[in-house]
Amino acid sequence: QGDILSSVSKGDILSYVSIGFSLLILLAAVVRTAVYWKYITALEHKAERDILNWGTDN
Repeated sequence: QGDILSSVSKGDILSYVSIGFSLLILLAAVVRTAVYWKYITALEHKAERDILNWGTDN
């Protein structure tokens, strides 16, 4: 296990770490956007139902 670490240079480790962080940030952004859109569409559907219900009530 020691040889694997010594064969990988410090620069490689740093680049892997930075790539990992970028992927993590990208994933978080995608998840946040998906949740946000789901929330917005749910609100829109609720508003539509409220309008329809209001129309039938009155």
